[in-house]
Amino acid sequence: MTCRWKNLRVDTMIHVLFDQKGGTYADTIVRVDGGILTGDSYALVDYLGVVPDDDDGYYPAFKDLREMLLQHWIGLFTDDAKEIFMIYDLSDQYIATLYFEAFTFKGRGGYYYVSKKWTKDFTAWSITRDVSHAELSAANWETDDPYYQPRMITRKNILYGLRWSLKNLQINSNEVVI
Repeated sequence: MTCRWKNLRVDTMIHVLFDQKGGTYADTIVRVDGGILTGDSYALVDYLGVVPDDDDGYYPAFKDLREMLLQHWIGLFTDDAKEIFMIYDLSDQYIATLYFEAFTFKGRGGYYYVSKKWTKDFTAWSITRDVSHAELSAANWETDDPYYQPRMITRKNILYGLRWSLKNLQINSNEVVI
């Protein structure tokens, strides 16, 4: 795919923060080019496929789960996928994703349009990070009106923002066992 808009900015950034005191509802904060999105992470253990420790029955600390989520997201951008679903909102009624669609700009790859989408085809309890790309693509995705106009971002900026988010989490978090 080639660029559809002539005047898009290429300096869009993504940063992810986690509300340390807000529980697991609206605690995942995703900043995309000045826009703020929030998501629930109360089903994060299930999404990541984490099982309790055999010795004490405890799950990993929330900080560790969030690190696993950020590492998973970073891993989504390591190849040349044409579309990527970065699921950030795990609700019991729907899921929401940042949807990335690859395109070439001036003959070069590594560019994506990013928009927010959601679907009721999956819920927090019916999806894991191992759901296939084909299953995600086949879902009935709706585009949120405020994010209908896609933003353009480079893979380099995506990875920079996600790695910054990982470093920020490692520096600024309190461990809480769930």
